[in-house]
Amino acid sequence: NTGRAQFHHRLAVIASNQKELLAKLQQHQRGAEPTGVYHKQPSQLTTKPKTAFLFTGQGSQYVKMGQQLYQQASVFREAIDKCDRLLRGELEHPITKILYDSSIPSELLDQTEYTQPVIFAVEYALAQLWQSWGIKPDIVMGHSLGEYVAATIAGIFSVEEGLKLITRRGKLMQQLPSTGEMVSVRATESSIREKIREYREEVAIAAINGEESVVISGATKAITEIVTNLESEGIKTKRLQVSHPFHSPLMEPMLAEFEQVANQVNYNQPRIGIISNVTGEKAEASIGTAKYWVNHITQPVRFSESIETLVEEGVEVFLEIGAQPILLGMGRSCVSTEEGVWLPSLRQGVDEWESMLCSLGKLYVEGGEVDWSGMERDYQRQKVVLPTYPFQRQRYWIDTATNPDQDGSVSENISSSIVNLLHQGQTEILAQKLETVGNFSSEQLQLLPELLKVLAKEHHQEYQQQLSINSIKNWFYQIQWQPLPDETQPQTMTSGSHWLILADSQTGVAEKLARKLQQQGNECSLVVQGEKYEKRQPGIYEINPCVPLEFEQLVQDILESSKLPWQKIIHLWSLDVPRTEDLTIGVLEEAQMCGCGSVVYLLQAVLKTSSVPQLWLVTRGTQPVLWETEETEEIAVASSPLWGLGRVVSLEHPKLWGGLIDLDPQAKGDETEILLELTAEKSVEDHLAVRREKTYVARLVKEEPKASPAMSLDSDGTYLITGGLGALGLQTAQWMVSKGARHLVLIGRSTPSEIAQESVEQLRETGTKVSVLLKDISIEKNVVHIFDHIHKFCPILKGIVHTAGLIDDGILQQMTWEKFTRVMRPKVAGSWHLHKLTQNISLDFFVYFSSMASLLGSPGQGNYAAANAFMDSLAYHRRRISPTTLSINWGAWEQAGMAASLASQHQARIENIGMGYIPKKLGMQALEQLLQNPSTGQIGIAPINWSVFAKQLTLNNCGSLLLELLQQEELQQQLSLKKKTEKEFIKKLKAAPLVECEEILRDYLQSQVAKVLGLSSSQLLETNLGFMEMGMDSLMAVELNNQLQDQLEITLPPTVVFEYPTIEKLSNYISLEVMNSKSFDSSNSDMTTATQNQQLQADRTNLQVLSDEEIEAKLISTLSNMGY
Repeated sequence: NTGRAQFHHRLAVIASNQKELLAKLQQHQRGAEPTGVYHKQPSQLTTKPKTAFLFTGQGSQYVKMGQQLYQQASVFREAIDKCDRLLRGELEHPITKILYDSSIPSELLDQTEYTQPVIFAVEYALAQLWQSWGIKPDIVMGHSLGEYVAATIAGIFSVEEGLKLITRRGKLMQQLPSTGEMVSVRATESSIREKIREYREEVAIAAINGEESVVISGATKAITEIVTNLESEGIKTKRLQVSHPFHSPLMEPMLAEFEQVANQVNYNQPRIGIISNVTGEKAEASIGTAKYWVNHITQPVRFSESIETLVEEGVEVFLEIGAQPILLGMGRSCVSTEEGVWLPSLRQGVDEWESMLCSLGKLYVEGGEVDWSGMERDYQRQKVVLPTYPFQRQRYWIDTATNPDQDGSVSENISSSIVNLLHQGQTEILAQKLETVGNFSSEQLQLLPELLKVLAKEHHQEYQQQLSINSIKNWFYQIQWQPLPDETQPQTMTSGSHWLILADSQTGVAEKLARKLQQQGNECSLVVQGEKYEKRQPGIYEINPCVPLEFEQLVQDILESSKLPWQKIIHLWSLDVPRTEDLTIGVLEEAQMCGCGSVVYLLQAVLKTSSVPQLWLVTRGTQPVLWETEETEEIAVASSPLWGLGRVVSLEHPKLWGGLIDLDPQAKGDETEILLELTAEKSVEDHLAVRREKTYVARLVKEEPKASPAMSLDSDGTYLITGGLGALGLQTAQWMVSKGARHLVLIGRSTPSEIAQESVEQLRETGTKVSVLLKDISIEKNVVHIFDHIHKFCPILKGIVHTAGLIDDGILQQMTWEKFTRVMRPKVAGSWHLHKLTQNISLDFFVYFSSMASLLGSPGQGNYAAANAFMDSLAYHRRRISPTTLSINWGAWEQAGMAASLASQHQARIENIGMGYIPKKLGMQALEQLLQNPSTGQIGIAPINWSVFAKQLTLNNCGSLLLELLQQEELQQQLSLKKKTEKEFIKKLKAAPLVECEEILRDYLQSQVAKVLGLSSSQLLETNLGFMEMGMDSLMAVELNNQLQDQLEITLPPTVVFEYPTIEKLSNYISLEVMNSKSFDSSNSDMTTATQNQQLQADRTNLQVLSDEEIEAKLISTLSNMGY
């Protein structure tokens, strides 16, 4: 258990000795189900089941409960002893004696002043024991006094204060007159409320334990009358053995004194979820107040609602933490179906270890993560030798490149002993060495040690700086626009297809394009913006861009009316956006809806059909094509988000992708011909621009900024950081202070976390004045207030770093406009407000923290890529008035930035595609270099392993942006070889007999699914296990779909992974329905299906009698024949 991986098939055996273990294993092997043997395949491969701890209330106590554990489990014993020490002086008898000393009268345990602290101690100790075994709750709930233990485990108060509260509670209750009763009634809450209405001063509902399970509590006389009436109506009742009528009006005399105690307790907000008895729902902030716990005494326990809430929260395992499983039966009755696994800790009369271990075994086979080392830490254990797993024969050697210039590299590393001493800071030894070789005067010798210390310090600083520069010199990237070579100029297409054109209304480009296409024999549908969907006339539609259903109606109408195959979508709506100088925030928001919003809605509508038209997004003047020669080039920022979104479309839906075209903002003549040429035929180029009737293509190239001396900031200036309370903003603030800044303004949207508060205090301890303003910068008046604050209370503003942003990832197929705009707001509206309000301020720098997502695209981040693309264009626009403006497309930061908040599987995905993480220190070094050399408006920074990155690409989806880099890295040949291998695989697949072909396809799918999940290809996945249960999400499903379409050269619906959610079902679908007509032609088969089945059965029979070595040899031979 401690040294092996936990696989999907799980078995747990509870045995007291080796003989019993062997017997039970043999019984299980024969198909029997002996007691204490549990086996299952957990429903989830990647996540443990959500677990709730249920803490039992009063009535579960009995003498010597937990005694075995107290004697043999040190964690349990230490917890009980801790509670015992904390209660010394509070109780006449120690709780350990109440529990385990036979000389103490057993009746004491049933006295409330002892019952409550003893139950608290036992349940607290059980919880500690479970957690030491690795079983930690995701959420907790307690019944009545059990909620005090639940609150302690959730961190609302400490164990000391929890004991203080419960002990005082028990004492005060014990002092009340024993003149009441509690009765369980088989009736609904509403009917009982009606029955006790006239007795409400003396009787109340104490608990609602089920739909028809209610407990009433109150004065004996009133209870007796109520019970008599109920029984006369045939309603069953049962008197409970309790000392007092808890949760009734008779508890009120103790409330004032208990409130005094409760007010002395230090409360915190819960660290994990906790369900409130009072509301039956997930607790709100009020649970961390004295008032809550005072009210808790007289309020009914809403147990049934609490269980329903746990089910709604997704709880799968209900583990009762108590001496008896009282809550499990009640809890099951509250659930309509056989939901969840219900496990006890202890049972009276049952061996305590057996009870605990049986529950642990059941929890383990359900997918629970057990800390076996923690469980056995108190005992002398020795690992036993078991058979090892068979080798997967996967190669793990690290490939190392040979150095062609061995001698040269050695010579570069040669240094003298003097340099080594200086490098190590050994100035005293260095001084002694210099004294022996130099002719120094006594005065010079006195100065020598101090001079050497200064020299060593300077050497160290320069060395560290140079080390940082060398580490990051290959991280810088820039988009370069190059003229399209004449030999690659596109040619106009032939006739015979349908074009859907989202038509501009001002420049007339769409109408001219449509006429030209129709003259060539094509069909065209023009779509204009309007109030509601309307087919004005044949081929002309009006649509409301804000209504997604109208896009679906449009697509259906086109498919029904078109006589030619639908091949193109040309999006021209963004040609209508106004010039940047004329923008307002309202116009900007409208532009996003008509641009990105319409693309998302149209894409979603197309994906619901089997059509695969190529989507072309056309803008005007959003790209700095001629910026290197004409830095006054006008940039249209409003439609620039389409470029970030388009790059994500190309990755999520490559078969639908056409490309991006940026038209000339100074165009004078007819652009129809060149637009038709660029969109007519599918070519490699998908990042295109037109300037002065010439076509340009975008290329990502490496950029190496110049080295420069260390930077220093103005101690008399103010520096503003938006998102300043996030990890990246605080890191930037620390860097600024290290460079001499003494006045910072940090902007955040919500109250800073404890870590952020500590960081701010550390900044202030350096003597820096730090202003923290909680403002949403997407609201203009908030930004006005920020600059008013700086103007009134701070020195002159010198620099701005805009790091604010958020992520809300999701594939475009499932993206909502609300989700899209939520991510856009801080980047688009926020950066726009900052720009507008600082246009007339001379700044040393204005830096936008953008993302590589907008530069390269990032599947699942269409909204984030679009938002950052806006900032990229705005930086260029702003450079016309402020040359020190810069947008930095950062890669993923190490333990900071947006990537740090991603789930672990998506962080692993970033690493698997060759994208490294940026260490904070080196990231700040890169920022400093760029601020020292502000030669461009935009630059990307990311450590990328291009050989790994290229493995994720194909010749069909690598895009033209990366062509030059791939050529430089000599990786295009790798892509060509990969495609050749895929074609050979398809050829073998088609040539194979049916049964063999299905097996090949199944094995292939296993490896592809493993790759998408980030698993080793040698990890054979269950063919009948659901993809979602393996841990696949919607983004991974899109990735798998794209890989299968590209590598198998087939067309699959976008929902195929959800419709055929296992390897087996997907394999059958692809082989029988998609590839059947081409791949499984009967002429390719050497034998009939019946003969194949007979051969397959014979092969299986032969395998059963072969040795492992013979099977391996046969497998290697078969693979070799297949070309592997």
